Amino acid sequence: METGKKILQKGEKLRLESMYPYTYVRTNVMRTLLLKKSDYDKLLKMQFSEIARYLQDSQYKAEIDELAVQYSGVELIEMALTKNLVRTFNKLRKISPVPLVKMIDAYLMKYDIMNIKTIMRGVYTKFDKEETKKLIISAGIYPLDFYLDILKKDTVEDVLKSIPFIDYGSVQKFVDALKEKGELFELENELDRHYYHSIISFTSTLPSEGELFRKFLFSQIEMTNTLTIVRMLKEGAVKNEIKERIFWTGAKDKDLQIRMLLDSRNIESMGEKISNKHVRKTFSKLIEAYKENNSLVEFERQMFKSLLQKAILFVHQHPLSINTILGFMFAKEIEIQNLMKIAKGKALGIDEEFISSELVV
Repeated sequence: METGKKILQKGEKLRLESMYPYTYVRTNVMRTLLLKKSDYDKLLKMQFSEIARYLQDSQYKAEIDELAVQYSGVELIEMALTKNLVRTFNKLRKISPVPLVKMIDAYLMKYDIMNIKTIMRGVYTKFDKEETKKLIISAGIYPLDFYLDILKKDTVEDVLKSIPFIDYGSVQKFVDALKEKGELFELENELDRHYYHSIISFTSTLPSEGELFRKFLFSQIEMTNTLTIVRMLKEGAVKNEIKERIFWTGAKDKDLQIRMLLDSRNIESMGEKISNKHVRKTFSKLIEAYKENNSLVEFERQMFKSLLQKAILFVHQHPLSINTILGFMFAKEIEIQNLMKIAKGKALGIDEEFISSELVV
């Protein structure tokens, strides 16, 4: 995996010869601060102003107090949550030895890709740069200043040429297609592909201790592929169109399942392509939920919930291993997303039951 800041030198193998109890114990302490289902139940019954006060008395207090002079309302909550996420992951890096930092960076590089896409959209649509700045989440490998420099660019082409871990020649045809078609989707998809290829390459450097980390990352890719198939089938796309958007892992079992799903005629027939009986049963329930209201909201929520359960299982089964870090990072991300949904929903006066159905708990 190569970036402007190389996570590993070419051919280098990540060495995890020693246990790192200090890091694992500190991470487990951080995990105890995560909200529980009972906390979400309380928040759902509160008014927006009460939610803001509740968060101000929690682990988010420092960020809310710091940003209150600049922002208010939902914007204050969103900015504070984002800042807390960045600080939490930076703290995780600080308490981790170099081998673990490399794994953390490999996982969090997705934020670097996300930020590039955010800036590209802003530049392409000539969106206000100050507003675009608010959308940058500097939780990845590169700091905020790195992205603020890139944000000064005036074209998508110049943005991509400024990214040290992107070979512009590999994406130029997509930039040309953008100029011709006026659509960012293909270019954004190629950046996602770059991330997944990088993360798959990184997993090949992991010793046996990193096997669960590897499996979890592959599960994320499998979920992304499954959701891509579901969404595109809903839009009436055909197999070859969908296949172009798939990220192959090189893992035979994972790729075989996705190849089988690609043969689905429609969403309703996808369950027939699932080989695992337990997964097929779960999938059938999701399909029934989709058929009832022609919406993929519940389908997507349950996919993320399943991945969260895997992450939590890793933590409980291996409390003093690298998997506790992985489980904590994913659970923290889900918490931030849940809190943003609650804050936005309450501010807009959305029904409590609907907001609850959107949460991944």
